Order: sequence, then C-alpha cells, then structure tokens
Amino acid sequence: MSQTITDQERVELAQKEYEDLKIKEKVKVLKSDGRGKDIGTVSQVNNRPTGEQSFIITDKYTPPTAGVYRKKQGK
Repeated sequence: MSQTITDQERVELAQKEYEDLKIKEKVKVLKSDGRGKDIGTVSQVNNRPTGEQSFIITDKYTPPTAGVYRKKQGK
C-alpha cells in the first residue's frame, strides 16, 4: 500500500477492524468526494487464542501458502 491516504481515510480504515472481513474481500474507504478508494485485498485473517484478530491487506491477493518470492512482490 504505497498510496497516500488522508487522516479521515485512516480513521475509516481503522474502523474496518470491527467488520467481519473475509479472505479475498476488497477493502475500500470513502474519499472526501464520496467516491470509493481501493485500499487492497484481504490476504490473511489471523485469529489468536487471546481474542486478538488481525488482517493482512495487500495490493493483490496473496495466499498464506505463497512462496517467499511471491510474498515479497506484494505491497
């Protein structure tokens, strides 16, 4: 994700952590003009026994089983 996002878009992206995101789902935020802005695609969902949940969002879907070379190609 080498794109520049505004503070408002960062807030909206942070609120996405409370949504039920699925693998291969496109993640978008609203720009100030009301249009959608692509952030990336959910490539991995991590559910920890402690209750912590995190998402890996990349520019294009990269499966967890992908090799190191392919993972390094993503942003």
